[in-house]
Amino acid sequence: MTDTSNGTALPQPSAPATEPAAGSSAPGNRPVGPWDRVSAPAGTFETVRQGGVVKAWGIRYARAERFGAPIAYTYAEPFTADTPAPACPQRFDETDLELQRLGFDEHCQRLTVTRPENRRSGLPVMVWIHGGSYIGGAGDLPHYDPTALVQEQDLVVVNVTYRLGLFGYLGDGRTREANPGLLDQVEAVKWVHQNIEAFGGDPSRITIAGQSAGGHACWDLLLVPEIQGMIRRAIPQSAPLGIVHGRRRAWNAITPGPEKTGRMRQATTTELAEAESVINRKAAFHGRAALMPFSPRYGQRPLPPEKLLKKRWKELAGKVDVLMGTTAREAALYTGRVPLLEVLAGFRRGRQGVVEPIVRAVTQFVYAADNAIWAQRLANAGGRAGLYRFVFGKPDAALSCCHIAELPLLFPGTSWTESGENAGAGVTGPDLMKTFDAEALDDAGRALRAAWAGFVRDGFDSKDVRAIPDVLELLPPRTPRRKRGRN
Repeated sequence: MTDTSNGTALPQPSAPATEPAAGSSAPGNRPVGPWDRVSAPAGTFETVRQGGVVKAWGIRYARAERFGAPIAYTYAEPFTADTPAPACPQRFDETDLELQRLGFDEHCQRLTVTRPENRRSGLPVMVWIHGGSYIGGAGDLPHYDPTALVQEQDLVVVNVTYRLGLFGYLGDGRTREANPGLLDQVEAVKWVHQNIEAFGGDPSRITIAGQSAGGHACWDLLLVPEIQGMIRRAIPQSAPLGIVHGRRRAWNAITPGPEKTGRMRQATTTELAEAESVINRKAAFHGRAALMPFSPRYGQRPLPPEKLLKKRWKELAGKVDVLMGTTAREAALYTGRVPLLEVLAGFRRGRQGVVEPIVRAVTQFVYAADNAIWAQRLANAGGRAGLYRFVFGKPDAALSCCHIAELPLLFPGTSWTESGENAGAGVTGPDLMKTFDAEALDDAGRALRAAWAGFVRDGFDSKDVRAIPDVLELLPPRTPRRKRGRN
């Protein structure tokens, strides 16, 4: 597909691209297993087995020109799916070794399928969309390794990598797509719906889940008409719904114009990733938009105008079940970025009198209040919506129950216990692990994974979707009471 740069509307995606793909069909000398070779509508894939699961790494689900809409991708030759997906080009710290090991490619539209080694098919499916403020992260970072979840709960997990930053957002919808990153995610959902049965998944039981920007992406994906009916359930985790709406003026101010877009088409990937800092400086003058300048733009493909969000959300009632919520102290992740707050947190009076009120207020404003409002709106419309709050953590730990705190329980692994990688806002996995009671961690993690998998498997009908003492507070799905005398 070719974008236009003369102010005309962008063309719609054409038919799926079919190209020869790298990879070999030779499985080596390993014993033959039930899922070692998978033939799906999108191609034939040679998988790998490790740690009690089968993985098909780095499968391309789409391809796109810079700033263009993705086109579904089909493999013409067998593909050896043994390499994790590269990340979208982005800024990173020298200590982010795991991110650097993935490598970077603006053509990063890839996904990884993880399933149990057993022969079962018809398994429920969870599509995981990573967070990172739409500017960082990658689907195949070890922080999101679903091995434990897949082994214990007998389900299929698909990790999605998509375009970020200026590669994926802040288009004007005329000279370039406004939401390429979201369009990537749409293509990934379509790929899963069309191909997951070949991997033993049930295409009628697809749940989208994600944390932070990934949680907001799930919220947005529910509003996209072309994939409605493909998604049965959703778990938006810590979606920053308090700051992603009401941005029209800010978008107009920070979106690159046609001339800058023309120059960006010629820029190197490194130059384009570094240009993010310019956007951040511009966004600093636009209130809450400064907190996450890059985000999907409403009223541009594939999203409805902002004035229709409530109507579209209520129309989801009866079509999808939604489990959404936050951690108890989301904003605690960011207090370390403010030197004064970091100092005050070291003193009891400073922590209780200054830091905690700020953490509570910001958590409520950015995350908790709007999550509760939208869950209630869906329930009032007759839908099934549950609201959770993650509360597992030591009471006096500065990072206790912060943004990302539930991830080590859902995706346990050495990246959380040993890595110096930035897990979020400069916080490492070991920093976060100090906030947990080590003796209770294993049981808490198993219970949380069971709750998430229960929802993926059976929705709110699952006996595992329940409150977990000292780990998860859960308000049950609510439906409106019928008024007397009305049908």
